[in-house]
Amino acid sequence: MRQAWPSRNRTPLLGASLAAAAASILALLVPFGNDTAAHLFLTRAFALHGFSWWDNYWYFGRFDFIGYSYLYYPFAAVAGVKLPAVAGITASGYAISRLLPDRGHGAGIAAAASALVGVLILTGAYPFLLGMGLAALALLAFLDTRRGLYLLGVAAAGASSPLALVGLGFVMVYVVVRRRSESGRLRVAELLRSTEVLDLIALAAVGVVLASPLFIFHIRGTYPFYGSDLAMALAFAAVLMLAAIRLPRGDAVALRATAGLYAILVLLVFIHPGALGGNAARVGEISPVIIAAVWLRGDFRPVAARIGVAATLVLSLVWMSMSVVAPLGDPAAAYLTRAADWRPVIAALRPLADGKRVEYVDSLLHEGAWFLPRKGIAIARGWFRQDDFPVNAIFYGSALEPGAYRSWLCGNQIGAVVLPPGPYDYSSAQEAALVSSHPAFLSSPMRIGRFELFKVTGCPTPAAEVVRIARTWIEVRISGPGSYRIPLSYSPFAASSRGELAPASNGMTEITVSAPGLVRIDR
Repeated sequence: MRQAWPSRNRTPLLGASLAAAAASILALLVPFGNDTAAHLFLTRAFALHGFSWWDNYWYFGRFDFIGYSYLYYPFAAVAGVKLPAVAGITASGYAISRLLPDRGHGAGIAAAASALVGVLILTGAYPFLLGMGLAALALLAFLDTRRGLYLLGVAAAGASSPLALVGLGFVMVYVVVRRRSESGRLRVAELLRSTEVLDLIALAAVGVVLASPLFIFHIRGTYPFYGSDLAMALAFAAVLMLAAIRLPRGDAVALRATAGLYAILVLLVFIHPGALGGNAARVGEISPVIIAAVWLRGDFRPVAARIGVAATLVLSLVWMSMSVVAPLGDPAAAYLTRAADWRPVIAALRPLADGKRVEYVDSLLHEGAWFLPRKGIAIARGWFRQDDFPVNAIFYGSALEPGAYRSWLCGNQIGAVVLPPGPYDYSSAQEAALVSSHPAFLSSPMRIGRFELFKVTGCPTPAAEVVRIARTWIEVRISGPGSYRIPLSYSPFAASSRGELAPASNGMTEITVSAPGLVRIDR
């Protein structure tokens, strides 16, 4: 009978070393990944202010750390943004080398899979990569029956990245079901009486605790989840169920159960959008490793089966590459990552925006989310897509009309628009084309280097006008008594120097005052 898990006679240091080497080399060669700008900004925010939570410099105000990562940023503030991620990738490579079977070309495939995980440094998803490594170590502790270390690893993985905790939950389901179905049948009654159920419950309890601040702080973000992402996730689940035909009975039952649960999850998330949203399809980032593990555990000697697995591996590599956004050799991408190229833009923006927010037409790697707010320039968008809905939803539709764009700029009191050179984020491609056409409501065009700057004009003076934005407070000039909607995300913990605050229907803030004058709203 084949071992459920490989022995330790193969040293896992090779896998860890290859993963660390691949991640380190790419981290040095490529300065920005898809999420790097966000983590630079949030790391700086933590270094300066600690867990101060609220920040007006992204979107229309947001909670920086709530429901996201509590562990990564303290580490990053000391070690830099990339080193914790490299450490997480190294731990993942160690675990892969420990867990992939030894038979056949197992050692070589484990080494290749470990190096492949190192490529994920290009996603820039540094908290997730740290959380993934911590989750891998928690899994090893569970397999070694070190329950205390397992629980510590679960808590650390969740505190680094809730998404990593979700992934660990699915792996744990596979492991537990595998152990309880060696005969080819899942003994549900035996499973429910096992101590392993308590381990799953403990993992779920950590998840509930970490998710609770989302409700306490009234965070209702929705991450976009497209039909194409759903189709890929469901297709992958179907492939795993089909591949289970060639696995030993216990593995087959466990893989079908896990793939089925994953399919149910992505369907539920697609039907009921929430903060997880399209992140549910991020299993694509590690899908090649999953396919490699299935290949090594199964019997794929028939030619048709080998062709099927090889084709699935290629498609998994393509799926993984969608998360690795790093335009190598693109001069515009290099231009946008240099602080010197941003200094004259920032100097020109201050008088042009006149205390208002700035709309940065989002570039592919979101560099504006780092270089502008770090200098105290509040931007209307940022990087954490959950905060785009419903206020910024116009950028995710089928067409962006000039009238709708003007209404969005005026209604949200945007003072200026910055158009960087491409490439652009998918949510900004239409916006870039529209701004490039120089519509009448964007005046005083100014070219600085490869940037174009515009002043937003023709908007009626709002009755509640934002005149100054700081990190934790804003100042509003109100023309007369009444109730007014202001472009500021609602927080139940906000305090106004006078008047009453209430949530507006679109997630913004409504203020009611009895007399005109200046009002300061603090967090």
